[in-house]
Amino acid sequence: MSLAQKGLDYDHIRQERDELRRDPAWEVLDAFAARSGLSRGEYVRALKEQMAGAAPSPEEGRWAEYRRFFEAYPEVGVADIPDEVWRRAAAGEPLVEAYRRHENAQLKAKLAALEQNERNRQAAVGSLAGEAGQDEADPFLQGFFE
Repeated sequence: MSLAQKGLDYDHIRQERDELRRDPAWEVLDAFAARSGLSRGEYVRALKEQMAGAAPSPEEGRWAEYRRFFEAYPEVGVADIPDEVWRRAAAGEPLVEAYRRHENAQLKAKLAALEQNERNRQAAVGSLAGEAGQDEADPFLQGFFE
């Protein structure tokens, strides 16, 4: 009787094994391992080390960086981020810092333009109509037009 039960258990175990071998998760795991240049076993060991507290993967780091950026700048959309900022981020600068650098440069340019406009306004002779004295009536002109 016990041998018959063992045979039944074996068939069940064999069926589970075959199902596991056909599981698409193995294909995904093998693809990630191949992309990393590791065997399946090496890749699994590397994943276990990461789960044990090693450094996050580059993908996790990028997503964390994007999350920090959109927490700092919730009003900015992906399409609003200039190519210059993406180039700096691709070169290794954190996305938040690259965008702040861009934003700072824009603000400096606006401030310089406003200061130059003010200097130009101060140095200008003025228009023929003039800005000063329009509230006061000129006695000569009043007499001339009467």
